[in-house]
Amino acid sequence: MKVFKLIILLIQLTFFAKAQYQTKTNDLRADYFLNPIFAGDYPDPSIIRDGDNYYIVHSSFEYYPGLLIWQSKDLINWTPVTNALYKYVGSVWAPDLVKYKNKYYIYFPANNNIYVVAADSINGPWSDPVTFTNSQYPHITSYGHELALSIVFESGLQHMADRPEGYSGLPDAAEIFLREVPNAWDNTKLIDGYPGKDIIIARLKGSTWYLGGINGESKEKTKTVSFDFLPEGKKYKLTLIKDGEHDKDFIIQYMVVDKSSTIEVKMLHQGGFVAYAEPI
Repeated sequence: MKVFKLIILLIQLTFFAKAQYQTKTNDLRADYFLNPIFAGDYPDPSIIRDGDNYYIVHSSFEYYPGLLIWQSKDLINWTPVTNALYKYVGSVWAPDLVKYKNKYYIYFPANNNIYVVAADSINGPWSDPVTFTNSQYPHITSYGHELALSIVFESGLQHMADRPEGYSGLPDAAEIFLREVPNAWDNTKLIDGYPGKDIIIARLKGSTWYLGGINGESKEKTKTVSFDFLPEGKKYKLTLIKDGEHDKDFIIQYMVVDKSSTIEVKMLHQGGFVAYAEPI
């Protein structure tokens, strides 16, 4: 009986192995393929169509660089494009590749968290994954930097990749900001920035302006933020949440600003800040 069951199992394995095999053109007829999507050991594939191109990403587990993206015109011939993940966050599996408003996102679970990386081009560069909790992989960015990513990067589905306890210790102003930060914007302005060094973005939702700034360098810096983008003759209550004495600390300030106002904001190395201005 055991031998009979083993024979049946081998026959089934042979059948399913054939089902995953990419049939050659001359096996059936010209331009006809069986299971042409992806041949080989590429588990948990996620695929999108973008114009005339198809892109696919799959689980990379402990292999780094991870999240290798492939491109195809016909769903048969695939070419590697780039890796979307260079920072080690653990075993990466079951990614989800999406495009929203001309921006690409890959969501994936790793190390008991849900992460996301983003890029303006499928070719990269891709952002680092975001989370507040250190786990066994210490931060290289400040909490102010992490907070600012919700404004600097735009996502139609606003997401916070962390465990609940990662937020319970945040000050009230930071928690309120995370609850209220929009997932879509009415206007966007570049306030300041230089590739690879820093950026400050202002985004409008309704009548409230949100600002996010990040420092991409390994040195502290102070930036002058001008509010000349505000409308003439209106005053705003500004809530500023910026880096404190160390990377897990915040300084929170409240002030009134108008079109003529400027403020000085200090950012730690790999630091950042957020602010929101509500009309009075």
